Amino acid sequence: GDNQVTALKSVSMNFRNSEFVSILGQSGCGKTTMLNIIGGLDQYTSGDLIINGNGHTIDACGKTRIFENYGRNITIKNITLKNGYGNQGGAIHNDAYGELTIINSILTKNEASPGGAVFNRGNLTIMSSTLTSNTVKGVSDGGAIHNLGKLAIIKSTLSNNQLNCSRSTSGGAICNRNELIILDSTFTENIAKTGGAIYNDNGELIIIKSFLMANRAKN
Repeated sequence: GDNQVTALKSVSMNFRNSEFVSILGQSGCGKTTMLNIIGGLDQYTSGDLIINGNGHTIDACGKTRIFENYGRNITIKNITLKNGYGNQGGAIHNDAYGELTIINSILTKNEASPGGAVFNRGNLTIMSSTLTSNTVKGVSDGGAIHNLGKLAIIKSTLSNNQLNCSRSTSGGAICNRNELIILDSTFTENIAKTGGAIYNDNGELIIIKSFLMANRAKN
């Protein structure tokens, strides 16, 4: 109808390390809506969602993907995501409608096929972050990132990412199949069969003031 209901407004939550939290409230007060937004499953009409890790680490222990995003205006910052495992992004899967920014974070030792750490279909910006020692399982591409959407890498480092199967093919750090902008970033010691640092497959690629050093293509 014409009535507009505000389910959530100016919500802020803080969690201590290893804390177990229960959210209680009357039916219809917004509990499920809040959890779905935090989990990146629901979109909100206005505002921003900021997930601040405050230097903590989420270790998936090789059991599951850590974060799947379908929402918009979402920022993840100051966190380490490690040992994520899955198909299409071991640490993060950003859906076609997702708008996600990653700031001052570390993504390490994640494994997936494709996109060892990140699989992106939407709009993704990675700033002042490090993606290192991520791998692709099986026959696939993008040791750290597999990009099918719009991706910007700014002031970040991608190192020691690789495709760990002899039949895996392209992009030790990034396999790009859409739009990729790299600014003031460093790619070092990434390994793939084709495109040790970056494999650009009919995508749009812009690289500005960046360093690509000691990356290796096995072909």
